[in-house]
Amino acid sequence: LDSTGGVPQPPEMPYSYGEHIRATIRDYTTTAWVPGEDKWHKTIHDSRETSYIPTHALHLMWEIQRGKLPAAELEKVGETLDAAIKKQLEISRNIGQNIAFYRGPVDQLIRPLNWLARLRRQIRDDGTTPFQPDDKHSIFGKKGDTSSGHTARTLFDVFRYALASGNEEAIELGLKGLRYLDSQVRPEGAQTWELQLHVPDVLAAAHVIDCYVAAYELTRENKYLEQARLWAYRGLPFIYLWNPVDRPIMRYGSIPVFGATRFTSGWFGNIAQWNGLIYANSLLGLAEHDTSRDWRRIAEGIIISAIQQQRPIVHSTYKFRDSIPDCGHAGMYPDAYSAVAGTDAYHWCLSGDRITENAYKIMGMDPAVKHTIVWSKDGKSRAHISSVAYIEDTLLSDDSLRFSATFYAHPYARTHYIVVANIAEPVSVSRNGKVLNPESDVEAASEGYQWMPKRRAIVIKITQDSEYVVIALQS
Repeated sequence: LDSTGGVPQPPEMPYSYGEHIRATIRDYTTTAWVPGEDKWHKTIHDSRETSYIPTHALHLMWEIQRGKLPAAELEKVGETLDAAIKKQLEISRNIGQNIAFYRGPVDQLIRPLNWLARLRRQIRDDGTTPFQPDDKHSIFGKKGDTSSGHTARTLFDVFRYALASGNEEAIELGLKGLRYLDSQVRPEGAQTWELQLHVPDVLAAAHVIDCYVAAYELTRENKYLEQARLWAYRGLPFIYLWNPVDRPIMRYGSIPVFGATRFTSGWFGNIAQWNGLIYANSLLGLAEHDTSRDWRRIAEGIIISAIQQQRPIVHSTYKFRDSIPDCGHAGMYPDAYSAVAGTDAYHWCLSGDRITENAYKIMGMDPAVKHTIVWSKDGKSRAHISSVAYIEDTLLSDDSLRFSATFYAHPYARTHYIVVANIAEPVSVSRNGKVLNPESDVEAASEGYQWMPKRRAIVIKITQDSEYVVIALQS
């Protein structure tokens, strides 16, 4: 890369990120929405049932809070969101952890704090996750074998639990798995529902990067950041870093695997951009800690390639209309795109939500839950903050924790929750100097906090009445 001038520029953006978001919202409110059922198709065409999709609900809610869409579109967004959540609540309280951080219920936003027992059962003493195929999938590998991608898929759930909870057993379990990944050199085997356990696989690189970045955040040991960087490079061979002039949709397209689905349908020359988007998300996480390479540029190139492939709202005026079939599924994008033929490899449309997840991050306004670890000056104590706001200006001492929460929705006066774990029970909590009341049921209060003794965590409910607020806890 250095000898050729570094990573190439991203491909041409067909329109703004705002127009991309409008296309995805069209997917949510029209293309994939099933009126009457009040649920979504995740893909079209397929035989799968419709379902409630938490990411769709989160993005609809976020666009209402941002207020950037035209009024008529915002009205449709609100109607769709209300109908989807009403239908889901008739079935389950689980509306998705991310959206629960905005509106509850509290038991859903603390769900990750209950994962450890289940995860412990999935990981062997050597830190690996065994391949346990049924008869249909036994052709993909030997029972009991494993791979970097297969282990990392489960291992990152361990690290997510550790990031949310600060649980020492979870941290040790995760680091044990990394000792296995330290011995691996090839990203492989993260898609064993249709591919071999040892096929080279870009998703495996993404999962392993996520594990090492989390380990670095949990320990601050540079060896884990070095490994994350190494696995980021191991994912690059799956990404097209060039394109001829007659193939505008190719650069930063992602080959999912160097192999074939069920040994027959080859992926060479066929782009599966949803794989690349997961890798891009991992690169954005790495970029927060490592500047040795422009990981953010690579990630944005992958995101823009996906936006190029997305079906536009108006096809007749779309810049890449000759390369994107007009199938009528506005806001969606192909499961597979042929870099050779310059069109869909076959017709199977995916929701645009994964593109938008990444686009929000590039725009610096990610509405999803983010985990922040605050270290004391002596490095002996940590507080683990989970919030949809951006947490900054942190300070942890023996008897206090202080941080700012930056929230980009407009207008303000928005309610959301913050979970702080791995701390002692506080005697006072304040927002911008206003003391909040302890509550036995914080969900029922307009503001306040609730201590969860079994989890060593506090749930704080605040009204964000300005972009920037300061939270202080005193123990």
